[in-house]
Amino acid sequence: MLGDEEMNALRTQGFVTAERRGSNLYFKLRFRVHGKQRVRYLGRDATLADRIRQELDAIRAPKRILQNMHRVDQHARRLLRQMKSELSPILAVHGYRFHGMAIRKARRDELAETRKERTQTERDQ
Repeated sequence: MLGDEEMNALRTQGFVTAERRGSNLYFKLRFRVHGKQRVRYLGRDATLADRIRQELDAIRAPKRILQNMHRVDQHARRLLRQMKSELSPILAVHGYRFHGMAIRKARRDELAETRKERTQTERDQ
């Protein structure tokens, strides 16, 4: 039987191992509590060991889903920043700008500034 502290530890880490002694295969549940390894003997029943593996996966599934969502969110934000930086000069040429993620028509003073910059660039070439 596992205590509350051990169950909490299994929410984030731990695994089932198969160890051979002679011709027999034995299963153990290994995990750490406060930095010390704990081992619980599961016996020779492979179906019990598989059920415990499945239960560990089920306990950890919500955290794994959140981690994957966070990773996808970071990737999407990175792509949005990249696309925004690539589109900004193109939009400026046509009199538009970004306001957050929305595209807005630039103000007259911003348009005049953009035209000056474009004219200056054309002269330099």
